[in-house]
Amino acid sequence: MASITENHRDPKDKYPGPRNTPEALRLHAQHDLACHALGGLKLCPVDTTRPRLQILDSGTSDGHFLSSLIPLLPNPETCSLIGMDIAPFPPPKDLPSNIILQKQNVLEEWPKDWEGTFDFVHQRAVLSNARTFKIGVDVVKRLIGLTKKGGYIQLVDGITLTGPINMMPDPGLRLREMLGEAGGPTNLGWKEGICILGKGAGSKELEEAGRVQIEGLFGVIVPLMGTMKDPPMSGEELEVLRPEVFRKAEEEGVEMRWYAAWGQRM
Repeated sequence: MASITENHRDPKDKYPGPRNTPEALRLHAQHDLACHALGGLKLCPVDTTRPRLQILDSGTSDGHFLSSLIPLLPNPETCSLIGMDIAPFPPPKDLPSNIILQKQNVLEEWPKDWEGTFDFVHQRAVLSNARTFKIGVDVVKRLIGLTKKGGYIQLVDGITLTGPINMMPDPGLRLREMLGEAGGPTNLGWKEGICILGKGAGSKELEEAGRVQIEGLFGVIVPLMGTMKDPPMSGEELEVLRPEVFRKAEEEGVEMRWYAAWGQRM
Protein backbone atom coordinates (compact mmCIF):
# COMPACT_ATOMS: atom_id res chain seq x y z
CA MET A 1 0.00 0.00 0.00
CA ALA A 2 1.47 3.34 -0.98
CA SER A 3 2.09 6.02 1.61
CA ILE A 4 -0.10 9.11 1.68
CA THR A 5 0.62 12.78 2.16
CA GLU A 6 -1.62 15.71 3.00
CA ASN A 7 -1.71 16.56 -0.72
CA HIS A 8 -3.38 13.26 -1.57
CA ARG A 9 -6.17 13.07 0.98
CA ASP A 10 -9.56 11.72 0.05
CA PRO A 11 -11.99 14.69 0.02
CA LYS A 12 -14.31 12.57 2.18
CA ASP A 13 -11.58 12.11 4.79
CA LYS A 14 -12.79 14.04 7.86
CA TYR A 15 -9.95 12.92 10.12
CA PRO A 16 -8.60 16.18 11.62
CA GLY A 17 -4.97 15.12 11.92
CA PRO A 18 -2.22 14.30 9.43
CA ARG A 19 -1.81 10.93 7.72
CA ASN A 20 1.88 10.32 8.19
CA THR A 21 4.39 8.31 10.20
CA PRO A 22 4.55 10.75 13.19
CA GLU A 23 0.76 10.57 13.53
CA ALA A 24 0.91 6.77 13.31
CA LEU A 25 3.46 6.84 16.14
CA ARG A 26 1.11 9.02 18.21
CA LEU A 27 -1.59 6.42 17.66
CA HIS A 28 0.88 3.74 18.80
CA ALA A 29 1.34 5.76 22.00
CA GLN A 30 -2.43 6.11 22.30
CA HIS A 31 -2.70 2.33 21.91
CA ASP A 32 -0.25 1.76 24.78
CA LEU A 33 -2.05 4.25 27.02
CA ALA A 34 -5.48 2.74 26.34
CA CYS A 35 -4.25 -0.79 27.04
CA HIS A 36 -2.62 0.38 30.27
CA ALA A 37 -5.75 2.22 31.43
CA LEU A 38 -8.18 -0.59 30.58
CA GLY A 39 -5.95 -3.49 31.55
CA GLY A 40 -5.55 -5.14 28.20
CA LEU A 41 -5.99 -5.23 24.45
CA LYS A 42 -8.92 -7.63 24.12
CA LEU A 43 -11.57 -6.84 26.72
CA CYS A 44 -14.54 -8.79 25.39
CA PRO A 45 -14.71 -12.60 25.94
CA VAL A 46 -14.26 -13.57 22.30
CA ASP A 47 -12.46 -16.93 22.06
CA THR A 48 -9.15 -16.19 20.35
CA THR A 49 -7.87 -19.76 20.79
CA ARG A 50 -9.85 -20.96 17.78
CA PRO A 51 -8.19 -21.19 14.36
CA ARG A 52 -9.40 -19.40 11.21
CA LEU A 53 -10.68 -16.33 13.03
CA GLN A 54 -11.87 -13.36 10.99
CA ILE A 55 -10.92 -10.12 12.77
CA LEU A 56 -11.62 -6.52 11.71
CA ASP A 57 -10.01 -3.40 13.16
CA SER A 58 -11.86 -0.24 12.10
CA GLY A 59 -9.83 2.97 12.24
CA THR A 60 -6.69 0.87 12.11
CA SER A 61 -4.06 3.49 11.18
CA ASP A 62 -1.06 1.34 10.21
CA GLY A 63 -2.44 -1.92 11.67
CA HIS A 64 -0.74 -1.63 15.07
CA PHE A 65 -3.72 -3.07 17.00
CA LEU A 66 -3.77 -6.15 14.79
CA SER A 67 0.00 -6.61 15.04
CA SER A 68 -0.30 -6.43 18.83
CA LEU A 69 -3.15 -8.95 18.78
CA ILE A 70 -1.17 -11.65 16.96
CA PRO A 71 0.69 -12.89 20.09
CA LEU A 72 -2.73 -13.64 21.65
CA LEU A 73 -3.64 -15.96 18.77
CA PRO A 74 -2.33 -19.55 19.07
CA ASN A 75 -2.92 -20.07 15.34
CA PRO A 76 -2.36 -16.62 13.77
CA GLU A 77 -1.30 -18.06 10.41
CA THR A 78 -4.84 -19.43 9.93
CA CYS A 79 -6.54 -16.13 10.79
CA SER A 80 -7.61 -13.27 8.53
CA LEU A 81 -6.78 -9.87 10.05
CA ILE A 82 -8.17 -6.86 8.22
CA GLY A 83 -7.52 -3.23 9.13
CA MET A 84 -9.67 -0.48 7.67
CA ASP A 85 -9.18 3.29 7.67
CA ILE A 86 -10.62 6.19 5.72
CA ALA A 87 -7.19 6.90 4.21
CA PRO A 88 -4.03 4.81 4.39
CA PHE A 89 -1.11 5.53 6.68
CA PRO A 90 2.39 4.53 5.59
CA PRO A 91 2.46 0.79 6.47
CA PRO A 92 5.26 -0.45 8.74
CA LYS A 93 8.02 -2.41 7.03
CA ASP A 94 7.49 -5.34 9.39
CA LEU A 95 3.72 -5.63 8.88
CA PRO A 96 2.82 -9.35 9.22
CA SER A 97 1.79 -10.94 5.95
CA ASN A 98 -1.64 -12.00 7.24
CA ILE A 99 -2.64 -8.39 8.01
CA ILE A 100 -4.40 -6.64 5.15
CA LEU A 101 -4.89 -2.86 5.23
CA GLN A 102 -7.76 -1.46 3.17
CA LYS A 103 -9.63 1.79 2.75
CA GLN A 104 -13.11 2.34 4.19
CA ASN A 105 -15.12 5.30 5.47
CA VAL A 106 -17.09 4.26 8.57
CA LEU A 107 -19.80 6.77 7.62
CA GLU A 108 -20.53 4.78 4.47
CA GLU A 109 -21.82 1.28 3.77
CA TRP A 110 -19.39 -1.63 4.01
CA PRO A 111 -19.01 -4.28 1.30
CA LYS A 112 -22.15 -6.42 1.18
CA ASP A 113 -20.21 -9.67 1.15
CA TRP A 114 -18.61 -8.73 4.49
CA GLU A 115 -21.90 -8.79 6.38
CA GLY A 116 -21.94 -11.34 9.19
CA THR A 117 -18.39 -12.57 8.52
CA PHE A 118 -16.22 -11.38 11.44
CA ASP A 119 -15.66 -13.12 14.77
CA PHE A 120 -14.28 -9.96 16.35
CA VAL A 121 -14.86 -6.34 15.29
CA HIS A 122 -12.82 -3.66 17.08
CA GLN A 123 -12.96 0.12 16.85
CA ARG A 124 -10.99 2.62 18.93
CA ALA A 125 -10.88 6.42 19.04
CA VAL A 126 -13.24 6.88 16.10
CA LEU A 127 -16.68 7.47 17.62
CA SER A 128 -15.40 10.49 19.55
CA ASN A 129 -15.19 12.24 16.18
CA ALA A 130 -18.85 11.60 15.37
CA ARG A 131 -20.64 14.93 15.09
CA THR A 132 -23.86 13.63 16.69
CA PHE A 133 -25.01 10.68 18.78
CA LYS A 134 -27.17 9.46 15.89
CA ILE A 135 -24.19 9.39 13.54
CA GLY A 136 -22.32 7.33 16.12
CA VAL A 137 -25.24 4.90 16.43
CA ASP A 138 -25.39 4.49 12.65
CA VAL A 139 -21.65 3.70 12.58
CA VAL A 140 -22.13 1.07 15.30
CA LYS A 141 -25.12 -0.46 13.49
CA ARG A 142 -22.99 -1.04 10.41
CA LEU A 143 -20.21 -2.57 12.51
CA ILE A 144 -22.69 -4.91 14.21
CA GLY A 145 -23.85 -5.98 10.76
CA LEU A 146 -20.31 -7.11 9.97
CA THR A 147 -20.15 -9.33 13.06
CA LYS A 148 -21.14 -12.97 12.65
CA LYS A 149 -23.60 -14.63 15.02
CA GLY A 150 -21.75 -15.45 18.21
CA GLY A 151 -19.05 -12.89 17.41
CA TYR A 152 -18.18 -9.79 19.44
CA ILE A 153 -17.92 -6.07 18.79
CA GLN A 154 -15.65 -3.96 21.03
CA LEU A 155 -15.68 -0.15 21.11
CA VAL A 156 -13.02 1.95 22.86
CA ASP A 157 -12.66 5.71 23.23
CA GLY A 158 -10.89 8.19 25.46
CA ILE A 159 -11.05 11.75 26.70
CA THR A 160 -8.41 14.03 28.23
CA LEU A 161 -9.69 15.57 31.45
CA THR A 162 -7.91 18.91 31.24
CA GLY A 163 -9.99 22.04 30.86
CA PRO A 164 -9.78 23.68 27.42
CA ILE A 165 -8.27 20.67 25.64
CA ASN A 166 -11.27 18.59 26.71
CA MET A 167 -13.13 19.14 23.43
CA MET A 168 -14.31 15.65 22.61
CA PRO A 169 -17.92 15.54 21.40
CA ASP A 170 -20.29 13.65 23.70
CA PRO A 171 -20.61 10.36 21.73
CA GLY A 172 -17.21 9.13 22.87
CA LEU A 173 -18.51 8.88 26.44
CA ARG A 174 -21.68 7.00 25.51
CA LEU A 175 -20.45 3.75 24.02
CA ARG A 176 -22.84 1.59 26.03
CA GLU A 177 -25.81 3.67 24.95
CA MET A 178 -24.68 3.45 21.33
CA LEU A 179 -24.56 -0.34 21.47
CA GLY A 180 -28.01 -0.47 23.06
CA GLU A 181 -29.51 2.02 20.63
CA ALA A 182 -27.97 0.23 17.65
CA GLY A 183 -29.74 -2.98 18.69
CA GLY A 184 -28.60 -6.54 18.29
CA PRO A 185 -25.78 -7.30 20.74
CA THR A 186 -26.37 -9.14 24.01
CA ASN A 187 -23.99 -10.05 26.84
CA LEU A 188 -23.02 -6.41 27.05
CA GLY A 189 -20.00 -5.37 29.08
CA TRP A 190 -18.13 -2.18 29.77
CA LYS A 191 -15.08 -0.83 31.54
CA GLU A 192 -13.51 2.50 32.46
CA GLY A 193 -9.92 3.34 33.30
CA ILE A 194 -7.58 6.27 33.76
CA CYS A 195 -4.03 6.69 32.54
CA ILE A 196 -1.71 9.51 33.52
CA LEU A 197 0.04 11.53 30.84
CA GLY A 198 3.41 12.63 32.16
CA LYS A 199 4.45 12.49 35.82
CA GLY A 200 3.09 9.44 37.61
CA ALA A 201 2.44 7.48 34.43
CA GLY A 202 3.99 4.36 35.91
CA SER A 203 7.05 3.91 33.70
CA LYS A 204 9.44 5.85 31.50
CA GLU A 205 7.83 4.26 28.44
CA LEU A 206 4.35 5.42 29.47
CA GLU A 207 5.66 8.89 30.32
CA GLU A 208 7.06 9.15 26.80
CA ALA A 209 3.80 7.80 25.36
CA GLY A 210 1.95 10.53 27.25
CA ARG A 211 4.24 13.22 25.87
CA VAL A 212 3.69 11.96 22.33
CA GLN A 213 -0.06 11.81 22.93
CA ILE A 214 -0.29 15.39 24.20
CA GLU A 215 1.81 16.75 21.34
CA GLY A 216 -0.33 14.87 18.85
CA LEU A 217 -3.57 16.01 20.46
CA PHE A 218 -2.72 19.61 19.66
CA GLY A 219 -2.07 18.60 16.06
CA VAL A 220 -5.55 17.08 15.92
CA ILE A 221 -7.47 19.68 17.93
CA VAL A 222 -6.35 22.73 15.93
CA PRO A 223 -7.90 21.54 12.62
CA LEU A 224 -10.86 20.04 14.52
CA MET A 225 -11.73 23.47 15.91
CA GLY A 226 -11.72 24.78 12.37
CA THR A 227 -14.78 22.61 11.70
CA MET A 228 -16.71 23.98 14.72
CA LYS A 229 -19.27 26.77 14.35
CA ASP A 230 -18.42 28.15 17.79
CA PRO A 231 -14.99 26.84 18.86
CA PRO A 232 -14.09 27.34 22.55
CA MET A 233 -10.87 29.15 21.61
CA SER A 234 -8.86 30.25 18.61
CA GLY A 235 -5.90 28.40 17.19
CA GLU A 236 -3.63 31.14 18.54
CA GLU A 237 -5.06 30.74 22.04
CA LEU A 238 -4.58 26.99 21.82
CA GLU A 239 -0.93 27.45 20.91
CA VAL A 240 -0.50 29.64 24.00
CA LEU A 241 -2.04 26.82 26.05
CA ARG A 242 0.36 24.19 24.70
CA PRO A 243 3.34 24.92 27.03
CA GLU A 244 1.01 25.12 30.03
CA VAL A 245 -0.37 21.64 29.34
CA PHE A 246 3.14 20.24 28.96
CA ARG A 247 4.17 21.95 32.21
CA LYS A 248 1.24 20.40 34.06
CA ALA A 249 2.01 16.98 32.59
CA GLU A 250 5.65 17.19 33.69
CA GLU A 251 4.96 18.58 37.17
CA GLU A 252 1.63 16.97 38.14
CA GLY A 253 0.46 14.60 35.43
CA VAL A 254 -2.64 14.93 33.25
CA GLU A 255 -5.47 12.42 33.50
CA MET A 256 -6.88 10.71 30.43
CA ARG A 257 -9.97 8.57 30.92
CA TRP A 258 -10.69 5.59 28.66
CA TYR A 259 -14.02 3.86 28.07
CA ALA A 260 -14.80 0.49 26.52
CA ALA A 261 -18.05 -1.30 25.73
CA TRP A 262 -18.67 -4.60 24.00
CA GLY A 263 -21.42 -7.02 23.10
CA GLN A 264 -22.10 -10.34 21.37
CA ARG A 265 -24.25 -10.67 18.28
CA MET A 266 -26.81 -13.45 18.66
